[in-house]
Amino acid sequence: KVHNGFYRFLFRKRKDTGTRKYDEIANILHHYGSKFGDDYSLVVTGYSLGGALSTIFSLYASTDEKFTNIGPIQLYTFGCPYVGGLAFYESFRHQERKGKLQLVRFFNKRDGIAHLPVSWTGEYQHVRIGVRLPKVRSRLMRYLVPEPIPEIRHPKDKNRLGFYLRSLKENYFFNMPLPWKIRETHGLNELQKRMLRARVLSENGQRYPLHNMSLSDLYDALVFNNEDDKNGRNSASNRSDADKKAEV
Repeated sequence: KVHNGFYRFLFRKRKDTGTRKYDEIANILHHYGSKFGDDYSLVVTGYSLGGALSTIFSLYASTDEKFTNIGPIQLYTFGCPYVGGLAFYESFRHQERKGKLQLVRFFNKRDGIAHLPVSWTGEYQHVRIGVRLPKVRSRLMRYLVPEPIPEIRHPKDKNRLGFYLRSLKENYFFNMPLPWKIRETHGLNELQKRMLRARVLSENGQRYPLHNMSLSDLYDALVFNNEDDKNGRNSASNRSDADKKAEV
C-alpha cells in the first residue's frame, strides 16, 4: 500500500506531455549527474510533502543501476508524513539490504504532520531510521532539568502484531500538538532550531556516539547488526569500498 495522492503525483501521466513526473525528474538528475562521469552518487532530500515524494522517488530510483553505481541513494527527509504500508516497508527494506538505499527521517517531537494519515491498524508504517528532535529549552530550564537529546528510532518489528503496536504508539492522537502550535511545530524554522541545538548536544561523542556517525555508519550499527541483514551489510560494505576507490 502506498498513499494514493503521493503516488499519483509522481506516476500519473501528464495530459500536456504524456510523461510522468518521476521520469522527468530521473532524466534531469541523470543528465546533470552524468556530467561528473558515470560514477556519481545521489542524495535526495525533502520537507513535509516533499519528504513523502522523495521517499517514493528514492525507492523506485534505487532499482535503477545508474543511480546506485557506486553506492546507495541517501535520503534525508524532514517532517515527512506516512507514505506506505507493510508491503512498502518490506520493499524499502529489501533495497536497503542490497545496499541500494539509505534513509534518515528527522521530525520534531509533537509534530502531528509526521504522524498522518491517522493509522490505527498499522496500515501505514514509517521506514527505517527516524530522529525525533526534542523542544529546545530555555537557558534557565537547562540548568534546572537535564536537557533531552534527540531520539534515534529504528523499527525492528518482524510480525503484524509488532507493526500494529508501533502504529498505536505513533498514532496522530498520541503525538498531536496543541491546536495553536501545529504550524510552529511543523515549521522549518523550528526544525532548524532543534537541529542546531542537537548538533551542540552531539559534540560530546563519548556520551552520544550514534549522533556523531555518518548515515552509512548508522546503518552498520542499527540496520545491519542482526542475522537477517548480514547479506545487506556485506553488500553495503562492498559499496563503501567502491566509494573509496571512486574518491581515489
